Amino acid sequence: MVEIDQWTQARNLREVEPMARDLIATLLEVEPSSFEVAVELGVSFQRAGQLLNR
Repeated sequence: MVEIDQWTQARNLREVEPMARDLIATLLEVEPSSFEVAVELGVSFQRAGQLLNR
């Protein structure tokens, strides 16, 4: 997560939002439900997904 200069890892796309939410909540010492999380996929990642789905 570039905005906060911290990193986490998810095994699949379903885990991205919960992992990001947990990291942010831990760093800011707030409840995980107290903020919004928006996940944006990079162009290269989207292209890889298109190629895999063929």
